[in-house]
Amino acid sequence: MSAQLLGRAFSSADDLFVDPRNLEWLRESNCPVVADVTHALQQPAGRKLDGGGVASGGLRELIPCIARTSVAVGVDGIFMEVHDDPLNAPCDGPTQWV
Repeated sequence: MSAQLLGRAFSSADDLFVDPRNLEWLRESNCPVVADVTHALQQPAGRKLDGGGVASGGLRELIPCIARTSVAVGVDGIFMEVHDDPLNAPCDGPTQWV
């Protein structure tokens, strides 16, 4: 049996943040570590939808920064959501890479 550890983000009252130290600490487990560089950049729900609901936003422009930071730490893989038309993606559009 094998396992992989996934590094995402931590939440504060109104934001998510990535602490690269956690990726390093996960690497000390000797398990493969994968960094989730898109979910880590979601913003709290608050964007109003036409149907009356709300959705989370995101900081897509920071995906390359978080990915490079993760690679510099030495992760074994990068996870990211991608879509050819993120604004029309069924979910997580604001944090999908094109």
